[in-house]
Amino acid sequence: MKRASSIGFTIVELLIVIVVIAILATITIVSYNGIKQRAQISSVAEGLTQVKKAFTLWSITDRLSQWPDEPTYGGGTNLSNMIEDNPGLKANLQRVPSVIGVATDEWFYDNDVLQNGPFGVCGNMYDGVNIVLKYISDESIAEGIDAILDHENSTTQSWEYCGRVKYDKDSGVLFYSLGYTKDDMSN
Repeated sequence: MKRASSIGFTIVELLIVIVVIAILATITIVSYNGIKQRAQISSVAEGLTQVKKAFTLWSITDRLSQWPDEPTYGGGTNLSNMIEDNPGLKANLQRVPSVIGVATDEWFYDNDVLQNGPFGVCGNMYDGVNIVLKYISDESIAEGIDAILDHENSTTQSWEYCGRVKYDKDSGVLFYSLGYTKDDMSN
């Protein structure tokens, strides 16, 4: 008797192919998420650097001896409004940087320096002259930004409370310090 030739694949062969495709898809998705997070970290760090440079140039061109006050204590001034209200700043920064994962209305300028400072590298993150980003909900993104921008961390305290980049885990607010006191213009 002649045996009929089988055309096609067995169920086991099909299952093996499906499992291999699923493994490759998982690897691709995990790699994509890591790339996306690194891109967001780099984008935010570059945006903060751009804002810091604009503020520094403004302070030099307009010969500011102190960082400007803000109208409200504790809330911060929307950075878009700060740019529009200060021609010297607008000459160096036309608009809030567009970065991955942070809306332009989530950037603030905050000058909450008490007169009895200085506060130094470690201390209350709400004190000082800061660029504030709201809603950075992923701590690893904040830590990545800190690793790029901050070289003043204390070895005895946690990274999120010391240095130029400070992070409030509870509210998801990231602070990038322009100065520890009103007249700390040397950054």
